Amino acid sequence: MRVGAQNYMKSNHLSFCGKRVTGFSLVETVIALGIMGLAVTALLGLLPHGMEMSKKAANAGAEARILDTLRSELGNFSFSGLAAVTRKRLAFDEEGMLLDSSDSAVLISYIAEVTTPVSGEAPVVLPGAPSPERLLRNFVVKVASTPNNDFNFETAPDNAYRVIPLHFGPVIP
Repeated sequence: MRVGAQNYMKSNHLSFCGKRVTGFSLVETVIALGIMGLAVTALLGLLPHGMEMSKKAANAGAEARILDTLRSELGNFSFSGLAAVTRKRLAFDEEGMLLDSSDSAVLISYIAEVTTPVSGEAPVVLPGAPSPERLLRNFVVKVASTPNNDFNFETAPDNAYRVIPLHFGPVIP
């Protein structure tokens, strides 16, 4: 046996027309493509969940901006003037920014309604307080993610909107 023939038998390189050729075998390529296919399938399976979480995060951010706007709107009243606010309805865009009446109805993404609770409802008791707080005005904020300006909170199912309590106290100088 020649020395060159011995090296050829121990080598993993194939020779083609006297040139050495290296590369992956068909089996190795098929296995690699199978592993890559499984990884892509797993990632595509997570896509709907990620989109849902993104939508929930956007809604939470918009609702936070809506509550900030409502606090600001109600903060324009004096504490005694808050008693006169029984119902206030506002429209907001997709980012939770307040729309005025001159804006197009096409821009509406959220409807918010601020109401005072039914009279006779128990007053708020703050944690650690010995008695209910007399100087606290309670409001109920209902926020619906809908472009319908005529959305009716009374006839809509409970899961169609979110209810958030809002409390105001007098400003002490």
